[in-house]
Amino acid sequence: MISPIDLKSVSKIQIDLENYLKNQNVLYIRKAGDVGNSNFTYDYRISMEKFTQILYASQGYPDRVSNAKKKLFSDYYEDIYSQENFDIEKAKQLIELYFSIDRYYNEKYGKGIYDQKIFYIVYIVYKFNKTIEDADSI
Repeated sequence: MISPIDLKSVSKIQIDLENYLKNQNVLYIRKAGDVGNSNFTYDYRISMEKFTQILYASQGYPDRVSNAKKKLFSDYYEDIYSQENFDIEKAKQLIELYFSIDRYYNEKYGKGIYDQKIFYIVYIVYKFNKTIEDADSI
């Protein structure tokens, strides 16, 4: 049986997203084992699963991105990537935000941060137009 994430990895939106992000110097990993062009250095490397979690968190559901991860590519997928909810031109901005939050916590506290907390910070920054510092103090 083919998993929902494997089925979605070959969808038009995922292929378009991969191509768009490649032009933005981001390696977008749609399938396990993808390594991109080894002769090229990307600014960021992110999996389809992680990006979908970031995107869904930014749409107001940071609580669901880890607890209901399997549903991201089945029950919620069409809504997450609908024209009303997804703007491909904001994809790199979301990826940069995710990595900026991770970097902020590493620099400020000298340690990493749980992805779940990053998803909540993404939501606060994106939804309420706050800085990472503001979101950290909430």
